[in-house]
Amino acid sequence: MTSTSEAAGSQLRAAHSASFTYLVAYIETNILFNKQVERMSMLKERYLDYLHENHPTHYNPEYSTQKLKDKIVKHFADRINFMLPQVGGKSELVYSSDIDLGAAIEAAFEANSSQTAILQRAANILNTAIKQSHTCASPLPWPPSVDDLLNSSLPDILLDFISCVISGKTFGNATEKTCRLAKSVSSDICYAGTRGQWITSKHISLGVSLHHVTGSADVVAMLNRYGHCISYTKLLEVETAAAHHVVRLDNVLPTSIVPDGYI
Repeated sequence: MTSTSEAAGSQLRAAHSASFTYLVAYIETNILFNKQVERMSMLKERYLDYLHENHPTHYNPEYSTQKLKDKIVKHFADRINFMLPQVGGKSELVYSSDIDLGAAIEAAFEANSSQTAILQRAANILNTAIKQSHTCASPLPWPPSVDDLLNSSLPDILLDFISCVISGKTFGNATEKTCRLAKSVSSDICYAGTRGQWITSKHISLGVSLHHVTGSADVVAMLNRYGHCISYTKLLEVETAAAHHVVRLDNVLPTSIVPDGYI
């Protein structure tokens, strides 16, 4: 038991070490060499994004900002400075000690006011929301029933964003058509943003429906390449699991399907 615990601890330390090595390279290039200014919150997001993408089992959205700051201070010492804005609730600014405070504030203002920076922050916020929702989401029962697929949820912040892009209104105030489109696009973004790890209801139901209507593996594979449904291999896993479920129940239909007249 002790050896297993030690191995797990060693893997956790290695994962965080790799993430910190990535962040150190980013700070060296962008903050120290290019004299850019970043918020501590953005550095933490980069750190966690790398951890989630390369070591997903050790991803922890609750990782302490102060803990990461302590590691940065220990590594860079006096080569880097921190400044806490007077406006409450704002994350600390991180900048090279080679530039003075006034230049750092000016650089931060210019960076934060540009459209590119605003879009980058929005993308980072949505990316974090997707990964946190995926981490906290309950796994789908196998095989998933119709109710399971209908009850699966997407991040509200993502639905609102896509709905506003489409119609200028939040998801709760949008038309039925806009809501349908927002769910579809949001599902694709969640699927792509987690590299296919988050399989949404759309990706299962669309894949199964296409296969039943066309009987073509090529159609399913084509839409899968564009991120609209699960792969043909995963589709066969779903259908096989459903078939085994029927056999275990000794029934013609899965429990998720009810024939007319029996409702």
